[in-house]
Amino acid sequence: MRSLLYILIIALGISACETVVEVDIPIENPKIVVNAFIQPSSAVSVYLSKSKSVLSNARLSGVSGATITLLENGQSVAVLEEIKIEDTYDPYGPRYDEQQTLYISDFQPSIANEYTIQIDKAGFDPVEATTFIGPPVPIQDIQYDTTVNEYSYYDGDSLITEKQINLSEVRLSIADPGGESNYYEIMVEQYTTQYIIEYNPEDESYIITDTITYLAPVYLTSDDPVVNEGDFFSGDDRYYGSSLLFPDEIFNGKTYTVRFNVESYSYSQEPVKEYIISLRSLSEAQYFYLRSTDLQNETEGNPFAEPVPVYNNIENGYGIFAGFSSDKVRIMLE
Repeated sequence: MRSLLYILIIALGISACETVVEVDIPIENPKIVVNAFIQPSSAVSVYLSKSKSVLSNARLSGVSGATITLLENGQSVAVLEEIKIEDTYDPYGPRYDEQQTLYISDFQPSIANEYTIQIDKAGFDPVEATTFIGPPVPIQDIQYDTTVNEYSYYDGDSLITEKQINLSEVRLSIADPGGESNYYEIMVEQYTTQYIIEYNPEDESYIITDTITYLAPVYLTSDDPVVNEGDFFSGDDRYYGSSLLFPDEIFNGKTYTVRFNVESYSYSQEPVKEYIISLRSLSEAQYFYLRSTDLQNETEGNPFAEPVPVYNNIENGYGIFAGFSSDKVRIMLE
């Protein structure tokens, strides 16, 4: 009996022990991270930052003093200039929690050409990446519905209520080329007027000192199967975001109509009357990069999700360099 008691005590002691395994994670030298999308008839912008360890909680930091050379079909056409990025807007630019260095050139790429960037910076391996800008797939047809909403504002002490027509459901038809894989992104932008208001302490009033009109992307929702195909995190099979990403797997070589809804808004008393709808023809690299970053954002903070590697096409570095082309339709509401 006593020997049995000793055996039970030893067994309990062993089960209570914890094994600590130390994992030696190698520290990799920082590499250049590239974020650059180019399109025809637009200036070239390249964002650079420095990679960090997986154990680091620090923000991304920019890379200054680099030499970026742009080549068209193997011939040098521009050397990019480093500038400050304050007061600049770019939907593909850095997030609020990132710091990147912006390089630009007035050179404008064109369709059916191959482009290469070569980046040299002391302390880093030379970086290179290549992309091709193909022709845009045209928007074959576009139909849309509108809704009438009421909005109110104060004019002095008087409450003014007016009606506003907003863009609602859009049906965009694509004549997809056959015999090849195509990747698309739909974006809707609106001209928005924003007031610059300053406080007047003398009479405790607010004064409109200036107005700014700019193009801003609006949020889109969709339950179209091509948009939600393979989106394991949507839950209700309905997409919500600033653009729609999808391949032509379901409708390769056929005409397909994508349905989505527009969530319009206005920062001022001026109603939104003008919209720009873009059908972007993406390279395979850009599509998989955007999909992987979307999935990474959706799984962020989820302890049960597997890590999502971000697509990379940068030699000796990380990030993306990709070209795309667009077909656009302008909608004016009465």
